[in-house]
Amino acid sequence: MADSWPKQNHSACVAVDSIADMNGYDAVMRAADEAPELISSIRACFEYPSATFKKKWVEPGTYGTFRRLVDLSVLERVEPGGADANALYRFADPEGAGRALAELSAPAQNR
Repeated sequence: MADSWPKQNHSACVAVDSIADMNGYDAVMRAADEAPELISSIRACFEYPSATFKKKWVEPGTYGTFRRLVDLSVLERVEPGGADANALYRFADPEGAGRALAELSAPAQNR
């Protein structure tokens, strides 16, 4: 089943056959298109001082955010911990996610 993303024309984004085939850059850009409210959560995870983190360390009290980021292939769950807040997560592609976050932070004329 082909995915209909990208919704906007991001010049560096490539069409992929499924979300699972996405790199970190494309995953973050897709999140920016489909759910821009998630960018602050992605940035909070990216700025966390460890490569792996728990939801309760980064964003206590939020519901469903990390599950959605896993569904969008931005994060991956590396260690089940029962409840989502206790599971250990990391970026599927931290370098690509970092490039996308930098681009999203850049003034519009530089994009």
